[in-house]
Amino acid sequence: MSETVNHILEKHGLFSLLPDDARKNLIEQSETVLFKPEDKIISEGEFNEFLYLIIGGTVRIVSGGETIATVEGHKIFGEISSSGMSSPVADVIAETDVTVIAFPLEVIVDASTEFPDFAEKLRNIGMKRFE
Repeated sequence: MSETVNHILEKHGLFSLLPDDARKNLIEQSETVLFKPEDKIISEGEFNEFLYLIIGGTVRIVSGGETIATVEGHKIFGEISSSGMSSPVADVIAETDVTVIAFPLEVIVDASTEFPDFAEKLRNIGMKRFE
């Protein structure tokens, strides 16, 4: 699985900004997590411990009881809280069976500190979603 994840990260707009050894470190520190439909992955206003990369399935972003977006296909979520911008501003709920790679917050913070381009891209993704 790690070879597949590495391939996905190499092609990803955010993770491609990291050198090979930093991507490998992210993979080593991450875990694959499976969610069932209607599982709440992130709760609005509560501490979030991970940046998530969707490997399969779809999640919906819910604010004020209303779906404001759906995310799928090798996209990330949790970027607002993992970039330090804010606590989660919405719930993230599995719409289908969802497989994600969960990157612990401390590993993302370390990568952001060491690689400013990665940090800036992560913040930019968060700002676009925040709007």
